[in-house]
Amino acid sequence: MEIKISSIIKEELFHVDVDPFRDKEELFDTCARWLAEENVVKDIQQLKEALYHRESIGSTYLGNYIALPHAKGVSVEYSSVLFCRTKSPFMYQSNDEEGEVKYIFMLIIPENETNDGYIHMLASIAKLLAMDEFTSKLDGFKNAEDFINCALEVREGEDL
Repeated sequence: MEIKISSIIKEELFHVDVDPFRDKEELFDTCARWLAEENVVKDIQQLKEALYHRESIGSTYLGNYIALPHAKGVSVEYSSVLFCRTKSPFMYQSNDEEGEVKYIFMLIIPENETNDGYIHMLASIAKLLAMDEFTSKLDGFKNAEDFINCALEVREGEDL
């Protein structure tokens, strides 16, 4: 069964106007804690290891103040997207790239999710992030509903 991105973006995983992080390590620590608090992950350390492993393969810095860290992990209970917007940009280093980031889209998937499902979800988010009519509105999102409504609008009603 294909999972729609709109079904895994939850209000409790939507964080706006967060103080900037010192670095990627603090970002991963904080996001892992938020995910554990919402019972999305069982083991914070295992999730962070999966995120860092993925980072070692290739950059998750996309430019335009956007980062898309993602991972599959055995401690992940169900697929989720965590969105975080900081009050101001912070320096994000990913693999051999570095740049200022203000918008974080963290995709996490259970280990047993198919690679096709994982790639579909990642591609859906990446497609949105390549659309200026979507990214130009990132500062205006107040909640997950704003995010989903904007995504549906720019995708002309096509679900994610």
